[in-house]
Amino acid sequence: MVIDWAAGNASEKCESAKKVTNKYACKDKNSICNDTDYGYRCHCKQGYYGNPYLPDGCKDIDECADKTHNCTSNDNCRNTEGSYECFCKKWYSGKGTKEAGCQPTNLLIMVVTIVGAGFIALLVGMSTTYLVYQKRKLIKLKEKFFRQNGGSILQQALVKEDSSQSRAKIFTAEELSKATKNYDESLIVGKGGYEIATMVQGTLGYLDPEYMQTSQLTEKSDVYSFGVVLVELLTGEKAFSLVRPEEKRSLSMHFLSAFKGGCLFEILENGIVNEENKKEVMEVAELASKCLRLTGEERPSMKEVAMELEGVRKVNKHPWNSSNLALNLEGTEYLLQEKSGHYKHGDSSSHPNTGYDSIRDHVLIPLDDDGR
Repeated sequence: MVIDWAAGNASEKCESAKKVTNKYACKDKNSICNDTDYGYRCHCKQGYYGNPYLPDGCKDIDECADKTHNCTSNDNCRNTEGSYECFCKKWYSGKGTKEAGCQPTNLLIMVVTIVGAGFIALLVGMSTTYLVYQKRKLIKLKEKFFRQNGGSILQQALVKEDSSQSRAKIFTAEELSKATKNYDESLIVGKGGYEIATMVQGTLGYLDPEYMQTSQLTEKSDVYSFGVVLVELLTGEKAFSLVRPEEKRSLSMHFLSAFKGGCLFEILENGIVNEENKKEVMEVAELASKCLRLTGEERPSMKEVAMELEGVRKVNKHPWNSSNLALNLEGTEYLLQEKSGHYKHGDSSSHPNTGYDSIRDHVLIPLDDDGR
């Protein structure tokens, strides 16, 4: 069964019903009237829902909340009374509908470009600053190690030497880079154990015993290796040799055993020691023994080693050294004899103080080249 209904009667239509206010059925202001064969009917306007026959019976539909809109997104939708409108966010232009969409404005493009360029410039600047800082830090660290290992002392000693008699030269990192074509690998003539790898590497006889156990190199590892070099110079033997008996294969162990046992001079190279340099040789041997101590903390630093060697060298050159002192005394005696003869045959016989001779009663102290 189909039921059809209408307000009023067949003779009452929307226009005639509106004239009779108390009889007009469409009470809500947001309602509309439609004529039918039997009268008229009331409906809520588009964008509204509810009962048009009641005052305020038609309510606004929120298309943005109901997602019944045609905007690109809910954020681009704004509800209005009985409808909605689409819009574009700030820095964008367009209708904001799904068909038209939104496009970035020229100002936004410019801002994004400026911000991006600024960020890249900031990143590059920070990276450059960091690299410069790290480079300066590395330079300072190299200078620190140079001073700690006696580089300054060696440099000063070389400056004092005449350029034609210099036996060594200190090269800067720039000079080495130029000489090796920026450390071209094709120019490498040999490799050591510093590629210090998951396994212990290096030349037998020179390796620090602590490094053999821990695989960690320290500043004192170089001191041990230098001590082996000193022993090689004193004995004329190789650091390690399978030709020697088992207890003598390691030169450093053999040297320490002889040094502690009081038979050092028995293992020294023939002709290296004599009565004049015996003390200096002993001092160098004692320094080598300090460098070869098993515990790294007990070894001297390279700076201390350089200072001790410099001290031995200066003592050997000093005019009071035993050999130099003998020559100086001979010269002094010769001068005394000549001076005595001069007084005997000269005018000094008339002086009342002929018994006093300033040269005879004072020791002549000859000066070396630098006035000491």
